Amino acid sequence: MLRRFAKSILAGLTAVMPASVKLFLASRLTHETTGLWWHARRQMLASMYIEGEGIEIGALNSPLQLSNGAKVKYVDCVPMEKLKAAYPGVARITPPDIIDDGEKLSSIAEASQDFVVANHFLEHSQDPIRAIQNFLRVLKAGGIVFLALPDKRMTFDVGRVVTPFEHLLRDYAEGPEWSKRDHFREAMKEIVGITDPDEIERHVDRDLREVGNTHYHVWRQEDMLTFAAKLKTDVGLDVEVEMYVSCPDQGEGILVLRKGEAGKDRQLAESSLKFARESYRQRYAGRPPL
Repeated sequence: MLRRFAKSILAGLTAVMPASVKLFLASRLTHETTGLWWHARRQMLASMYIEGEGIEIGALNSPLQLSNGAKVKYVDCVPMEKLKAAYPGVARITPPDIIDDGEKLSSIAEASQDFVVANHFLEHSQDPIRAIQNFLRVLKAGGIVFLALPDKRMTFDVGRVVTPFEHLLRDYAEGPEWSKRDHFREAMKEIVGITDPDEIERHVDRDLREVGNTHYHVWRQEDMLTFAAKLKTDVGLDVEVEMYVSCPDQGEGILVLRKGEAGKDRQLAESSLKFARESYRQRYAGRPPL
């Protein structure tokens, strides 16, 4: 009860804060380790970028607290009763409004959402590039993708090899099944600590059958930023990096992306070029030609 009351007070304060104050407080909260401040940091950043109507994928028991009158529908791959069965020790699971594959979002119309939130989801995606592509597909021009991603340096993935972007490109081009089992093998070896090859295979078989997913991909701060930049330069997605905040004490980074507005970059460039040329002409107006 006290925690919910504190969150409601925080939401009210956040709604009236200038963006500069929100950014300052969010940066100061990156080294706070308590659960309340952890949520407060995410909430501060979300209040700077998220408004309108959108979706959150895989919220489970930690939905992002939104302000600015934002309205959200929750997406999960299974209904509430299956979530409760899969997570018997988890309290206050967020009931999904939409049952859909979060990587595909097949039931959601194109250009229909103002934001997509997917915290600690992308590492569970077999094909992260296609997942981002689908996030952008359902967003309106200028819409926001809000991602929290685990930083392997501060999590149980510490011993695993960073996923190179070339691997993600192959997943995108060929489909991810070629590497799926290898990710499970690596997790068994580096996280669970199993070294016997035959035992690893038996555990992989069980996890594939009973769990069905793992951390397929792992990143550090610099890899997250490289991934975000190459979505545009190497894949050709119309997306801009709005913000990245490293939160080492929570073992995560928060990445905020904005869907581009087709042609707007060129329009802005042409306007700037026109202004520069006119300014140059005015500077030397009235002088004899060279």
